Amino acid sequence: MKFPLPTQPFPTVVLPHRDAHTLECITDDIAAGTLTYYEEYLKYDRGIVDENYWKFIKRRENMAVYHEREAHTASKAIPDGNGGGIRNSDVSEKVQKLLAVGTIDGDLDDLMYGVVNPTTENMMIKTSYIHDNVVDCCVLSTIISPTPEDPLRSLILKWSINGAPAIVRPVIWARDFTYIESTGIMENSDGERVGYHIIHSVDVEGVRRLTEHKLVRGSLHLYHIYRQQSPNVVEVYVRGYCLLSGGMHPTVAMYSCADATIAIWRTMQCSHMKKLTWMLQKNQHLVYEGDPNWCAVCRRTLRGLLNGSKCCRVCHGHICPRCSERKRLSFLSSTTRDVVTKRLTFCTRCIRSSIFANGRIVAQEELSRDNHFEAFENIPVMSPFSSTTKSSFF
Repeated sequence: MKFPLPTQPFPTVVLPHRDAHTLECITDDIAAGTLTYYEEYLKYDRGIVDENYWKFIKRRENMAVYHEREAHTASKAIPDGNGGGIRNSDVSEKVQKLLAVGTIDGDLDDLMYGVVNPTTENMMIKTSYIHDNVVDCCVLSTIISPTPEDPLRSLILKWSINGAPAIVRPVIWARDFTYIESTGIMENSDGERVGYHIIHSVDVEGVRRLTEHKLVRGSLHLYHIYRQQSPNVVEVYVRGYCLLSGGMHPTVAMYSCADATIAIWRTMQCSHMKKLTWMLQKNQHLVYEGDPNWCAVCRRTLRGLLNGSKCCRVCHGHICPRCSERKRLSFLSSTTRDVVTKRLTFCTRCIRSSIFANGRIVAQEELSRDNHFEAFENIPVMSPFSSTTKSSFF
């Protein structure tokens, strides 16, 4: 089956107040409970994974993911009978229980800026950067949207399709999920700011199983905590479990779940590229007033260069090859809403500026505009130093 599907299978709906309030309370409780587990991990385990209980699966950069050596039957985290159209996803079978720990270089606000994705368009942009195997997605209902006053807080009901690992995709059906996603900032017991990102599968009335598209409905629960460990290091703690159903071999299921979990190691890169896109939009009408015969960064002469000089797409300064980098940015087609990626040239100074720009402030500025997607819809005009491709995910 080819994804994404030709049309969005489920409409966006407004949840009854009772269901929305229930989901908010549930995710708040999960975030608080996960923070407690994290603090106990630091206090009693001293931040060291007990490998008698957890088995290492894989590592990416400074992040490692483990699974429980013996699978258990997961009890339901949300009791049935809440009276609404939302109930906890059935997780009564054997599940893959996961633990991911490690660090990501950068700032907490920047990481959370990369985490928050409250719309279908944001979901598409994010997956184009972190490569989390999402091949189709949509927002089912928005309960809490980010605002300029609280740009990192969101509570969104979503649906997505996760493709199997590439090597087994021809023989294994993809899995789809309906889940509530909650993001925000809270304080730990020491008064420190910590970020949370809750993904919690739920069954939604009216969101039927799409067996005609060879999809198996799975259950995915990932509970993330992020804390600024030092000025340029964010500590990451993730608890979760997943049930991929459909008779998938346990080893394949384990690695599929691990891939979905450890994809967060690219989230900071997603944040940096989104901030670079924001700078591109902000400076689109800037006129460079420097001397085009000298590199705008190192002041090296550009006369006589065999490959010629390049031009930074943010500051529009002329730069030598040593002071230029090419970055692949993701944009939204104004007609098809597909993700379009472009490789553009930037100077090293503007790239550093994008890294050090505060993600929370960038998010506030985006949300203050009438069109929140303005930066991503303003696809740059092609130049000799850029190339375009359509995203392989959408």
